[in-house]
Amino acid sequence: MSPVRRYVNLTRADLTGLLQRGSNPTDLECLREIKRGAPFRVQADTVARESALRAYALRAQATLLDGVNTTGMDVALKNLADVQIPRVRIAAVSGAHNYVLFLDPDATYLIACLGVEAPFASQG
Repeated sequence: MSPVRRYVNLTRADLTGLLQRGSNPTDLECLREIKRGAPFRVQADTVARESALRAYALRAQATLLDGVNTTGMDVALKNLADVQIPRVRIAAVSGAHNYVLFLDPDATYLIACLGVEAPFASQG
């Protein structure tokens, strides 16, 4: 097994390609934001898949309790639970929703994408 690169250079074109291969509405919403020029960032390091799953499962509960709109949360958590890799790379896209993308460690495929309504997005 080869070591995981600590840093990947994921361009806007690369991210667009990953999202175009996505299969759910949240992937397409995020793709539209990227095509509109929304800022994005990719974490420099990977995280344990189980840790990401626990953290975002708690975030899902918190957003539900707080009445914050989300998109793709259940599908993303299921995909993250089902994938058979020990580590994931996280990317974020800021738009009408704050999107979180879970990628394989080398950022060559999209595991899951979820969106949480951005603060002030619904205010004129």
